[in-house]
Amino acid sequence: MRMKLTDDEAEAFFPVFFELQDKREALNREVWKKFPKEKGVEHTEKEYAEWVDNTVECHIKTAELEKEYYARFKNIISAQKLFRLQRAEVQFHRDLLRILHGPAGPISTHQRENGRKQ
Repeated sequence: MRMKLTDDEAEAFFPVFFELQDKREALNREVWKKFPKEKGVEHTEKEYAEWVDNTVECHIKTAELEKEYYARFKNIISAQKLFRLQRAEVQFHRDLLRILHGPAGPISTHQRENGRKQ
């Protein structure tokens, strides 16, 4: 589904859109830095709880950020085009998951690291 932006809309929209993407990425990087890097190490329940809480907090911050930017987008493009953007983002993520999972469906970490069994 295409947004069908005019040249003027595209010129005003994309800098704001890429700004949002950069901020989303920064939030995700912040959370990933807090996750354990070493494999095969046992962790405490407290550590797992902290990682889960950090992840949830990141989702909340991302949602707040999106709310702020979608309000800005409404001043640049129509609600219809904004709806198309949302649909396109959902479709993009679905397509990406299909590509990553392949025709055989989701694979486990073990299969990914050791090659998918045919």
